[in-house]
Amino acid sequence: MSRTLSAEMQAVADAEVVRPIYLIDMDFPSGDVRLWSGSGLLTSPTGSSVITNGGFTGNLDGWTVVTFGTGTVTYSNNAAVLTAGAGFSNRVFINQSFDTIAGKKYAIKLNTSGIQLRVRVRNALTNADILPLTYYDAGTNTILFTATSTRTNLHLRNQNEGTVTIDHADVYETELYTGVGDLLAIGSVRESTDLNANGTTITLTGVKTSLVAIARDEDYQGEKATIKLGAMDETANVVTSPVTLFTGFMDTMTISDNGEKSTIQVTVENKLIAFARKYVRRYTDNDQRIDHPTDKGFEYVTSIQDTEIVWGKVTPETSTTRVITEPVRTNA
Repeated sequence: MSRTLSAEMQAVADAEVVRPIYLIDMDFPSGDVRLWSGSGLLTSPTGSSVITNGGFTGNLDGWTVVTFGTGTVTYSNNAAVLTAGAGFSNRVFINQSFDTIAGKKYAIKLNTSGIQLRVRVRNALTNADILPLTYYDAGTNTILFTATSTRTNLHLRNQNEGTVTIDHADVYETELYTGVGDLLAIGSVRESTDLNANGTTITLTGVKTSLVAIARDEDYQGEKATIKLGAMDETANVVTSPVTLFTGFMDTMTISDNGEKSTIQVTVENKLIAFARKYVRRYTDNDQRIDHPTDKGFEYVTSIQDTEIVWGKVTPETSTTRVITEPVRTNA
């Protein structure tokens, strides 16, 4: 079965040096556990880009273009082309503001060619610099920053005589992953043409006591687990936002301890398993208040369930004979 590579995976295919990595996201009630198949801490971009048209697909929509003097900004082959003249008075730049979460870390993924590009990141509400104007050489660059408000501005400038071409300028939320290296094992992830709920397993060896406590004490069943595939370049930067290989629900977690090390094996069921699950709901007050705590529509169901209601005939309580007398008419 053939597939068309996404722009992100094409970037991986085009990279000169690629090291595949796996990332595991497990959602527990007390917080998320994020692990990756390497050593140390890894800040990895996740999800979709938070800016508009970071790939310059078809046009420059979403970007504000500013030119001075003889500087120009044009669009060509899904890229923004920034050409500056000699001197500061002929500079050009494009910028865009986007929604962020204060305190959350983000990653700018740049792919450029030509001369150096200057990059600035600012708090869009106060115009205070988060990252001051900094030069970046042509090629692929990953720039990390922590948002300081709900709106952030990305500013891409060319102020040197010459041209810089920007193929991609995407911004992703990031997550911090803890490296477990060879201590992580992932079962086979199978794909089928039928609607089969094929699950998999995640095995962790030599895990910390804190993770064992989570596996032992928390109500994890039914919580989400995700397996992602990413890639690193020769400088240990994540080439692109990892793609999701498998998403499912944690089912059973087996803990083995031989006195020297602990091993946790997690069985993860495919999301399609939900189609085989029976959902039992009842027309009772308690059941209704699970979803609608203030709804009293079923409040009297229990009290009337054995009540006999006679419909269409006189009930015993109303069977008393009623005599209606009319005044006697007399002929005047």
